[in-house]
Amino acid sequence: MPSTLYDGTSAAGTTMGYSIYADDVLIKEGTATAGQKVTETAAMAQNGIHRFKAECSNAAGRSPVAKYSYYAGYGVPSSPKNVKLLWNDGTGTLTWEPVTTCADEGYINSQEVTYTVYDSKDNVVAENIAADSYSVSLPLKSTYYTAYYKVAAVNHGVSSAVVKSYPCGIGSYEAPYAMNFNSLREFNYNTVYDANQDPENGSTWQYDSQYKRAMIRYHAAGQADDWLFSPNIRLESGYAYVLNATVFEQSMRYAERIAIYYGKNATADAMTTELLPPTDIYDNEDTAQHFRLIMKPGETGTYNIGFHAISDANQDRLYIGSYDIEEKILLAAPDAVTEAEVTPDELGYAKAAVSCRLPEKTLEGANISGKVTLDIFRGETKIKTVQRNPGEAVSFQDTTEGSGVYRYTFVPTDASGRQGLKSYVDVFIGAYPPQPVTGRVGYNDGNLVRLNWEPVTADILGHTLPEGSMTYNIYTIVNGKETGEKLNSEPIADNHFEFGIDAPAAQTTIPYAILPVNRDVYGESTAFAVAVGPAYPMPLAYDDAADGTAYNLTTSGSARFPIGNNKNAVKPYSGNEYFVISFNGIQAGASYMTGKVAISGENPALSFMAFRNTTADVNEISVYVSCEGVEKEVARFYNTDLKPGEWNNLKVSLSEYSGKNIQVRLEGYCLSRTVMYSYFDDIKFINDAGYDVKAKSISAPELADNGQPFYVDVTLHNDAAKNTGKFNVILYRDGEKAAETEVADLTPYTSKAVRFRQTMTPAQGDEAVFTAEAVLDNDENKGNNRTGSVTVHRRTSLLPTVSGFTGERKGNEDNLKWNANNPDDYETSEITEDFESGEPFGRNFNGWTFVDMDGMPVGGFGNYSIPGIEIGTTTASFFVFDTAAGTYSDSFKAHSGTKYLASLYRHDFGEVNDWLISPELPGSEQEISFWAKSYAPSTPEKIQLWYSTKSNDIEDFVRDLEFGTVELRSYDWQKSPPPSPKAPATSPYVPWPKTPSC
Repeated sequence: MPSTLYDGTSAAGTTMGYSIYADDVLIKEGTATAGQKVTETAAMAQNGIHRFKAECSNAAGRSPVAKYSYYAGYGVPSSPKNVKLLWNDGTGTLTWEPVTTCADEGYINSQEVTYTVYDSKDNVVAENIAADSYSVSLPLKSTYYTAYYKVAAVNHGVSSAVVKSYPCGIGSYEAPYAMNFNSLREFNYNTVYDANQDPENGSTWQYDSQYKRAMIRYHAAGQADDWLFSPNIRLESGYAYVLNATVFEQSMRYAERIAIYYGKNATADAMTTELLPPTDIYDNEDTAQHFRLIMKPGETGTYNIGFHAISDANQDRLYIGSYDIEEKILLAAPDAVTEAEVTPDELGYAKAAVSCRLPEKTLEGANISGKVTLDIFRGETKIKTVQRNPGEAVSFQDTTEGSGVYRYTFVPTDASGRQGLKSYVDVFIGAYPPQPVTGRVGYNDGNLVRLNWEPVTADILGHTLPEGSMTYNIYTIVNGKETGEKLNSEPIADNHFEFGIDAPAAQTTIPYAILPVNRDVYGESTAFAVAVGPAYPMPLAYDDAADGTAYNLTTSGSARFPIGNNKNAVKPYSGNEYFVISFNGIQAGASYMTGKVAISGENPALSFMAFRNTTADVNEISVYVSCEGVEKEVARFYNTDLKPGEWNNLKVSLSEYSGKNIQVRLEGYCLSRTVMYSYFDDIKFINDAGYDVKAKSISAPELADNGQPFYVDVTLHNDAAKNTGKFNVILYRDGEKAAETEVADLTPYTSKAVRFRQTMTPAQGDEAVFTAEAVLDNDENKGNNRTGSVTVHRRTSLLPTVSGFTGERKGNEDNLKWNANNPDDYETSEITEDFESGEPFGRNFNGWTFVDMDGMPVGGFGNYSIPGIEIGTTTASFFVFDTAAGTYSDSFKAHSGTKYLASLYRHDFGEVNDWLISPELPGSEQEISFWAKSYAPSTPEKIQLWYSTKSNDIEDFVRDLEFGTVELRSYDWQKSPPPSPKAPATSPYVPWPKTPSC
């Protein structure tokens, strides 16, 4: 009872009433004096959680209610654990661990718990069992079968959930025996025991129905401790048995671990004999590990093999593909041969050297008496029988029927006819398939076709092939892809072949296939097309699909080749259509091949348009010319050099092929996951101008510091077929000639940048407009000699200006005066930098300093490419991320606009140490705020604030301890935490190191 009244005054000696409720029903009431302890007892109508409340009262009213919840009655018992069914001589014994706890908050007395046993059809077999085991008759049947039972704990009529035992095998097998996991029923002949009781994670042995094998998945936190026991197998003393087991893992990135035992029951305690100590499994299914283990039972009886999974936590999956027990062998029989080897011929011929040493001991360790007969089998064929003294060496040469994997079996027999332990050697003999043919070129001249290709020098495993092992066959192709007639009557040993055809009146393409052969092993055939018939005269243009059909344009490579038109996002450069390569994956090439063209004219050239989609387009274009059976790369263009979002004109000189027939192959090479396309239009064979210098572009920084040098870069391009010789480049500043330089020479269709050094001073104004001009006397196209304009602004200092500035001349001296600075007199202004003026993916930003202190290669994003970043290779600090440059997800969204400064995580996942340093700031106290984020909550980033009063050298910075270390763990941008960080007075620089990814 309370000892005070509601207002806090003493209630000593007073009498109060009390009322007690259970589930809002009054169950007790009475009176008691202040401070007295009251105890009441009440029976609840049912088991469960009940809500109690109590209140006191006097003449002045009722007190506040006191509340309490309590479970009253017998609770639901926990489910029995470790429920196992074991069988022996017709009796199944079901065992479980005693239940001592409840699944809820109810009452339990473990001495009063009973158990109910159910069969597989949920019929009650026994109930009110006080013990923790139960026996049931399970007689032998004509075939091996499995059984299981279920157990529930009962607490005064309240039952737990029912727990099923793992299936138990009834009966026994004789050796030889094989377990291949062909069905779930066959898998259930094995007994599973989850020793660490983690079935909720699926981390115990189970059946993989898709691939028909036993499997255990990793546990995220705990080491595996799971057993797979074989069915009951009868073994006899006086004999040896061979256990073969095939074990492998899911991924070679993770090591699994297993041990193998055998014993006289399907329990962990019964596994008393170790066959395979704990062994790491690194190989996947293609290179599975095969174990051959010997069992020598000490007494006749029923045994079980135990496969014990003991992999570390957080690995992957462990598999048993199959296991078997071979036929019994007398312990008095010979042991296996030793030093068994089969050495394939190193030149790839179908033969091998076979050797071994005969056994000296029996399986039980006694000396062998008399001669030993050894039979050697290749597959099922006996290839050799020898009879020698124990311990003697045996060797011979064997010739196989061709290349392939062979199993050699060595079977020793003693003088009494007792066959000993077999040994096996699996080996590949002969030649591996050769690599496919590359560099295939076809050439037609009149009625003759000549095919050339690069010699194949290695097999598919990369082994260098011995001289003379390679030959080739040439086939026609029918139905688009099937090989037809073989054109060579004898294998071709060279890397060329010629044959006659009836040349058509109009040019067409004929496909052929070449098949490489290494010894007697065929490689993969590869197709290529040959343009036959008369060459097309120049000029020639491919502007749409109809041109491709009319002038024999063909395609090759692993890609699709759709035709683009005005309905697509990319519009044609000219006409109504253009040509597209849609790549199937990155680091792959695909091509358009022109028809055969007769090159003529004084300045023959190939001209074509290429479209660069966005700045994320980092693909490449190569130009190959095939002439008289030889193909070579004559030019390579990098999309990073092209203007994004528009068509770019590219040219290649064909002067060296004047008077000859050629074909041109335009190959797109995909390096971008974001832009997996190459675009071509207006592909032309032209007679170009001799001289044409183009002033291609001009660039300069947007801001320049007072009196500090900066550079104006001008790019020139020779857009004609001849060398330019000397020409001049003039830089204009605000329309006036500011500088001039000479370029010695520029070869056809190449570019060169020249640099002009300039400065900005207050006397020159706040901005300057620059243009440039190329001057070549014999230029045939002067309309492209001028660049556009670029404007440079003089940086306005954020520092305050002086006042009261005066000066006068006295004699030979100038006297200058100004008012002393008082920082308190200055008005402050807010400066906001949104980085929208930065060059997309540039490594600098005007006035800011980026420092890569860790110097380690950075990572990236699997589905998004970042221009200029090669994952695992590029070292970088901050850069300007532009979300408008590609199709990026919302995880990359900017806080405002489309750009921001970003820093990437380290490829080795070490600690990032990147610094972002502001321009010099006024030396007064000021508030700094910013927005920052991580790429995703699962990859948090950390950020700190430092400041320097001396310079922007890293060693001069001091950490702002009040700001601390802020962790960013959100998809959303976060503002710097309140209060906003403040830079102390006289702090000219402020950086943010270790900044988030985005």
